[in-house]
Amino acid sequence: MKKLAATVLVKDGIVVNSLSFRNYRPIGSVDQIITRLQEWEVDEITVLNLSHSSNPLRDFNQTFSESLLSGINTPIAYGGGITSKSDAESIIAAGSERVVLSAFHWTAEKSREISVNLGDQAVLIHVPLVQRGGVFLVGNTPSTFQDFLAHIPGDWGGELFIKDQNMDGNTSRVEFFKRVSTFTNNLTSPILAGGGISSLKEVEALLQLPFIKGVAIGNWLNREELIIPRIKHGIGTSIRLRDLMGFVK
Repeated sequence: MKKLAATVLVKDGIVVNSLSFRNYRPIGSVDQIITRLQEWEVDEITVLNLSHSSNPLRDFNQTFSESLLSGINTPIAYGGGITSKSDAESIIAAGSERVVLSAFHWTAEKSREISVNLGDQAVLIHVPLVQRGGVFLVGNTPSTFQDFLAHIPGDWGGELFIKDQNMDGNTSRVEFFKRVSTFTNNLTSPILAGGGISSLKEVEALLQLPFIKGVAIGNWLNREELIIPRIKHGIGTSIRLRDLMGFVK
């Protein structure tokens, strides 16, 4: 089943809008934004905490109030400073359904340690990609996407959250992810696509790619009111997409 996810960026306790993770604009409170996304019936909410502290459990507890956690039934995937098995287990125990690991700090050994008790499907790896010529780089580092993939076991069942960080308009998001797929053919890991997605046409085209498990909407959420219901309404008019998303006829 394909999914429509939302990405929420949190910095210093509030939700922010981001441009390439460099410039930030405050949007609103975490409680307000998460509650609104649940009302819109988004399939999953990925929360990325940008505070970069060494205590991810404290950050999680400061991000999510007890009343918010008790009232939310939408699955949450949380990332921010999670670098160990104990970090991941504490975040899951605190109320998150999945943990998000950064590709910058990810290793196969860490993933295996976390998966032993939590399972592969509890792990989402956030991979921001920058395309320079014919090469995909992980963020603004010299590390290539091919190097990163070489360390992922072929039978690993976790999910890759791949974000297009170019967002320069020179290449469509669909073409970007088609190029990405040429490197991931040998993986069983599903791909969640994100990064500058801002039209129903893009969402529909991405969801129809067989290797894409879902689409994550980020800044677009903050620019247009009721965008998730509008996307779902648009998807619901397509019989093929309606079946892929598991919509009730």
